[in-house]
Amino acid sequence: MTQTDYYSLDDTRAGRLAQAAFVGGWEALPDYVSSRAARAAIKIVLAVGGAGLVGALNMIDEDPRNDPAALLDEVDLSPAQTWAGLACGAAALICLPALSSRLRARAVDRLRRRGIRRPHTALGAVAAALVFLVSEVRA
Repeated sequence: MTQTDYYSLDDTRAGRLAQAAFVGGWEALPDYVSSRAARAAIKIVLAVGGAGLVGALNMIDEDPRNDPAALLDEVDLSPAQTWAGLACGAAALICLPALSSRLRARAVDRLRRRGIRRPHTALGAVAAALVFLVSEVRA
């Protein structure tokens, strides 16, 4: 059985480049917009635009065999397993943003100490390159 592709944005090189550009821009934003309120507004616009793009591209059903209801029938989890999965997901949603923020701050400080004037841009370039490379390998 082939693996079902639920994410059509990575089906084209243009889609993969769009993802990489989004990630790079998101990470680089603090170097170019100093106001937290303005950054928050720009990030909201980016997130809504990205979600709209993914939604529009995913409206095209590539495979009629990927009906979510049929796929859910294949999942056989007990209530305990379901709740454990939900608890782990909730813990990840709570912990990962804080951890990510701390790691990013450390990386930015290190880059600044090394003389890089726009450390967020450097991180964004690395993140964008990684996103593109990983999506190219999976394509």
